[in-house]
Amino acid sequence: MFDSVTPVLRSITDGKDDQPPHDTVLIVEHHADSREILSLLFRSVGYTVLEANDGKEGLRLVAATHPNLIVTDLGLPEMNGLEFVRRVRAQDGNRDHLKIALLTAYNPKDYLVTALKSGCDLVVGKPIDLDTFDCIVSLLPHHSKSPCSTGNSQVHHGGPINH
Repeated sequence: MFDSVTPVLRSITDGKDDQPPHDTVLIVEHHADSREILSLLFRSVGYTVLEANDGKEGLRLVAATHPNLIVTDLGLPEMNGLEFVRRVRAQDGNRDHLKIALLTAYNPKDYLVTALKSGCDLVVGKPIDLDTFDCIVSLLPHHSKSPCSTGNSQVHHGGPINH
């Protein structure tokens, strides 16, 4: 199923197969299939991936592992993605290298202001295509490509992405 995607994913790495990224990505998603696809995408380009089924497990992993990027769904059980992000930012302080992308099946524009105030760097609509995935990856400090274009209707952020 993913064999046709592999060459495209390799092009995202810009030939960095000999020097894999040293970044850790935490995926917080309660739908196992979505979590697995995101994990596969990040692993396929060399990132270390941690997975959490809900916000509580995600908070535990953030405290224990200090990831560089968190990709979280808005509709998590027990606490929604926005509450999870607020708690991450409260427990973790202002680590500049921690970037957070919020995924939503709803219109991302509807959650942009609230998400940015909660501490998100990016709000992304589902489903995620490879261009959108590349925008999420561009949040990571060791990624050499420029930040994603705001012309992507699935991706919204509050201004330039700072590395």
